Amino acid sequence: MKKSSTIIAVILLFIAFACSSPKSAEKELMEKKTGDLADLPTLEGSWKLVKFKEVGDSIYTSWPQDINPKIKLVTDKHFTWVSYDNQAVIASGGGTYNYDGENYIENIDFFKQSEMESADLTGTSVDFNCRLVGDKWYHSGYAKEYELNPESLEYVVVDSFWIDEIWERM
Repeated sequence: MKKSSTIIAVILLFIAFACSSPKSAEKELMEKKTGDLADLPTLEGSWKLVKFKEVGDSIYTSWPQDINPKIKLVTDKHFTWVSYDNQAVIASGGGTYNYDGENYIENIDFFKQSEMESADLTGTSVDFNCRLVGDKWYHSGYAKEYELNPESLEYVVVDSFWIDEIWERM
């Protein structure tokens, strides 16, 4: 009985040490590659769109908070945004993202535009240049709209539009 208790204790100690063993070479390499990312300001949180700029504009225009607020929620791996009025959701989108401090890439899993707009970005990625300054998040880039070419059966860019926005942490 004592011998089996001792064996069980040794096995449990071995398991405990195995679980807390030094990092594998692969883990250490990943941490070296991403170590600097831990020092980045976080995008996680709730944001509201406060300003935007149209193509060709030299100054930003305030987003109409009282008529059509637009908010973005960001977790460690996912984002979602919604634009709404007092009666309904007007547009929304979301998916996963990548962020390295200067570039923010949205990988769009779902997308719904207003009935007046036809762009569908589902399944695409939008690359933004970005920077965080205090509680403001600046990002700009081109969103590309694709359609299936019936002859080649490949997706081709049919349109693109410039996005230049300033979001503020809520």
